[in-house]
Amino acid sequence: MTTSAAHATNIHPQVTTSRDILVDELLVDLLEGLWVLGLDTQFSCQGVTEDSARYEPGFRSDTYVSFANVDDGRWLSKALDDLWLRHEFTIAGPIERFPYERSVIRFSATNLAAVTAHIVLAASTTDTSGARATLPLTSTPIQKRDTHG
Repeated sequence: MTTSAAHATNIHPQVTTSRDILVDELLVDLLEGLWVLGLDTQFSCQGVTEDSARYEPGFRSDTYVSFANVDDGRWLSKALDDLWLRHEFTIAGPIERFPYERSVIRFSATNLAAVTAHIVLAASTTDTSGARATLPLTSTPIQKRDTHG
């Protein structure tokens, strides 16, 4: 069994999104919400909490979402700052396969449900005109990104 096949079957069951992409099952709602808000994701992993570690007792890993550009990662980083959630924002430099700067957000897998709930709420209260949505527990409005210019 390959590493990716072991990953999918032992740790993260995969499901298909509205974009016909296989992703970790616990990330579907988060990714769908980010897409509604106009953010362009590339790679992701739901991470592993100690409670969900079927791979190795005590094994943990962070949730991460990789973005196709720096601004989208910065947007999610700001949203997590506003929610007082500890996270890491990284800018990934160009490589042969991706000749442009990208960004990655990592946060504790134990916070995945909370992050998802806030992003889904923001996405559900944002319309296509770019109306503002405010996440609970924050005073900072979240603006849908303008993807048309």
